[in-house]
Amino acid sequence: MVEQGSPKSLVGVRFSPGLPKKEKVMKATSFLQECKAELQKVQWPGREEVVNSTIIVLVNVVVFSLFLFIADGIFFKALRWLWNLVA
Repeated sequence: MVEQGSPKSLVGVRFSPGLPKKEKVMKATSFLQECKAELQKVQWPGREEVVNSTIIVLVNVVVFSLFLFIADGIFFKALRWLWNLVA
């Protein structure tokens, strides 16, 4: 029986050497240059647009929080009324 990890267990298995180190560095450099070029094409929002969007999000958070708070209170009172009715 051949033990796991012993040299005999790797007989017949081919290992690809991979890319040389220089080629890996070149690919990484090329990737970063392409990323930079794409990010320069992006139309970033202005300060006013960011502030307006933030205000809209915060108002929605407050409105939905109030809705859930009120709905939770109503359901709690309804369930308590039902429990008292049964008991």
